[in-house]
Amino acid sequence: MTGKNDEGCISGEDDKIHEMEREWIYNQLVGGLIPLFDKSGAATEEVDELKCHIAKFLELMHVQKLDVPFIAMYRKEEILSLLKDPNQPEADIKHDPNQKPMLKWRKVLWTIQDLDQKWLLLQKRKSELQSCYKKRFEDETQRVHDETRRSLNEQLFDSITKSLKEADSEREVDYIESKFNFNFPLGGLALDEAGLWKVAGKFGYNSEQFGLQNSVEKMRMDEMEDAKETPEEMASAFTCATYNPPQDVLEGARHMAAVQISCEPWVRKHLFSIFMDNAVVSTSPTSDGSVAIGSFHQFAEVKWLRNKPLSMFEDAQWLLIQKAEEEKLLKVTIKPPKEVLDKILSDLNKYYLSDGVSKSDQLWNKQRNLILFDALYNHLVPSTEKEVRSLLRCRARTWLLWEFGKLLWDKVSVAPFQRKLNDVNSDDEAAPRIMACCWGPGEPATTFVMLDSSGEILDVLHAGSLNLHGQSDNEQERTKMDQQQVENFMEDHRPHVLVVGAANMSCVQLNLDIFPIILKMSEGREVYLDCVYGDESLPLCMKIPASLLNNFLLKKNPLAMVATLCGQGREILSWKLTPLEKFLNPDDKYGMIEQVMVDVTNQVGFDINLASSHDWLFAPLQFISGLGPGKAASLQRSLAQTTGVISTREDLLKSQGIEREGFINAIGFLRVRRSGLASSKMAFEHVREKPHLLRAVDVHEYAEQKNRLNKIETLDDIRLELIEGFQDRRRLYEKPSQDDIFYMIISGGSEESLCEGRTVRVTVREVLPHAAFCDLDAGLSGVLSKEDYTDDLGDSDSLIDRLDVDAILTCRIKSIDTASFRVQLTCTDRRGDRFENFHAVDPYYYDSTERGKFLKDELLNFKPRMIVHPHSRFWNISAGEAKEFLSDKDPGESLIRPSSRGPSFLILTLKVYDGIYADKDIVEGGKEDRDTTRL
Repeated sequence: MTGKNDEGCISGEDDKIHEMEREWIYNQLVGGLIPLFDKSGAATEEVDELKCHIAKFLELMHVQKLDVPFIAMYRKEEILSLLKDPNQPEADIKHDPNQKPMLKWRKVLWTIQDLDQKWLLLQKRKSELQSCYKKRFEDETQRVHDETRRSLNEQLFDSITKSLKEADSEREVDYIESKFNFNFPLGGLALDEAGLWKVAGKFGYNSEQFGLQNSVEKMRMDEMEDAKETPEEMASAFTCATYNPPQDVLEGARHMAAVQISCEPWVRKHLFSIFMDNAVVSTSPTSDGSVAIGSFHQFAEVKWLRNKPLSMFEDAQWLLIQKAEEEKLLKVTIKPPKEVLDKILSDLNKYYLSDGVSKSDQLWNKQRNLILFDALYNHLVPSTEKEVRSLLRCRARTWLLWEFGKLLWDKVSVAPFQRKLNDVNSDDEAAPRIMACCWGPGEPATTFVMLDSSGEILDVLHAGSLNLHGQSDNEQERTKMDQQQVENFMEDHRPHVLVVGAANMSCVQLNLDIFPIILKMSEGREVYLDCVYGDESLPLCMKIPASLLNNFLLKKNPLAMVATLCGQGREILSWKLTPLEKFLNPDDKYGMIEQVMVDVTNQVGFDINLASSHDWLFAPLQFISGLGPGKAASLQRSLAQTTGVISTREDLLKSQGIEREGFINAIGFLRVRRSGLASSKMAFEHVREKPHLLRAVDVHEYAEQKNRLNKIETLDDIRLELIEGFQDRRRLYEKPSQDDIFYMIISGGSEESLCEGRTVRVTVREVLPHAAFCDLDAGLSGVLSKEDYTDDLGDSDSLIDRLDVDAILTCRIKSIDTASFRVQLTCTDRRGDRFENFHAVDPYYYDSTERGKFLKDELLNFKPRMIVHPHSRFWNISAGEAKEFLSDKDPGESLIRPSSRGPSFLILTLKVYDGIYADKDIVEGGKEDRDTTRL
């Protein structure tokens, strides 16, 4: 049984599981990929309250089966701390009772819901792995007959089982899985079968003991005792056909010990935390990148980064770096500073080496040194770098997904277009009459569509000759006829707003062609017609013509318009809100779209009887709490088959077949307006006759009298609803600025595609002595003055002598006049140096004065690829690290490392004498080109 304690938190036999999940979700909220709460200086009471509210929210979801919108609206007092968003201002109703509440994006609640799913998936994975591990352990026990090995396997299995139970992240489970797969491989391990596990055990602490000590989970209490015999003497007892000389036995055992250490979860957790605190990212262009990445390239802002800490990657920048690296335009390094790596190795030595001073002790310590160096540089550092890359990618995608949601929120949380107060008469209908206009090249023709206040088509006019601007009498006559038709069309329907689609430069001319008609209509009368541009970046999913209806409906009802694109075809996914959304998975994007649409739809409400009369208004019903696409479609079909009118909300439960659970979640967000006289009168209408009394109500005092202090926020909502009824909490529509219109027409809203400093190709249209007029690809006109063409022309020289009509020039944009849709061009400053900082300058971006030294240093530390080879002579280290490694070795010792000459070369570094080293190039051969990055 599950009950509740006095504080409202879940209790019962599942207390421990619920508490673990609550703690896990809290830790993710305050320290996850993108923390939503900063509790570093929070009081204990605040933390306890937040945890209790998390538990309550989970109970409301799982036990009471309530959806996020219902909980946020009708159970808000029980989870109040989860509704506070530091990035969204709160309506201060206590100090200003008349302040209008705003729509709120319930990011924290949606995040907890997602974390709840991740927690359940994590527990499911752990449970499945535990079953799998148990079966494989039993099989291994039957296969192994050596009692010592059996005992060791039992210790390993118990340790892995305990670690798996305590693991609280996918990364930790990955660590445990890696450890298990190494110690219990399918089919056995060659090194294991050769008995090298016994040799590996002679080196000292096993990997788990070493990991616990290194992570300060267990302090080193006992002194390590080395064998009296030397390593080679001990290894000679384990020689076999595969590992014959004792040196081969030691090499195989060292490799086994190094891999064991690199698979130990305690060690990997410790190293990962050090990387996250100390590792830095540096980028530099490849030879191809130096040519391809210019000042306005999408990778320009990440072309030269130096020592940027991982904690400073707070946006989607890493996705650009990763993409540039995949395209071989950037070289990317992620590593802690050398002194940090040195300290890591020093700390590892401190816990792994013995304190003995005998010659035998020193020989054993030398073996341990080799093991640690191999484990750190050939296993741990590369694997940790992969983990860091994965974390940076997840963090960047999470940030980008929230940014995508914010951009969508800004689109759909806008109220329908409202008429100006001085244009509203008592006899007028409340909703504005909107006419939409879309330019057409001829097939299809320029089209005007008039729709009623509910979005139904009233009339359509095609005016293919309106924008001909021809010179012949016939063309001029056809243009006049279309102008007259448009004027008559407007006279007949008297729109309040004319929406002109902003698709290209022809739409600007179309707007200018319509303007005289509006002026002519206004002569001698009080006619107010507002003309606005409509965004044509929306996906086209309708007919007659699609962009026209999109523009009208987006002004009429943005929420419903966007909802029509959220059907089975998911047309909404083709609406480009940010250039970086290509890095997002379509399913993740649609999940975010659903969250935003659910939040907005339920806070706005849904008029079910109005939608019954106009099918396109049914689209938002799928986002009503408790319904979803399937139930919404079923309800729509049911209403179509019956009268189509709902008299009371109870009809939905009785006659429309909505089950009780869905009814409870949905009913508070459905508006049922009756027809006729009853629609204007409500049961509590007499309460509104004296609104000043409602505004004067002290909600806190009332709640105290009624002993309902735990419902103050809900009582405030009731008071405001009594004052204004079904008030629209969306922000008012604002006409686009001139800059918005310019970029809407030229580049679909993106300012980066056309900006000052960008290189463009232009065609000379007309040449005058002091200037040339040019055409750009986007339909813009450009002006190139004589001074901006070349510095060689004097005052008496003419451009006519230097330029021809139809000549093609490469220029830079010097300035942009968005009002006249014209750009100033220049040919004299084409290097682009002064435009190098077009993108926001990263604090860790370093300029050309520092690059020379960096490139020189890179030659000494060049590691172009990862060598994968079982022989211990091969190392993934730089020239400096190679000399340091060989410094305490005997003359004649050597190693093989990557070469700066490319992936087909290696370097043999040989120690000649103390302080003297020789490098010899090795050319690889006999491999396919695709394998040149591996050995």
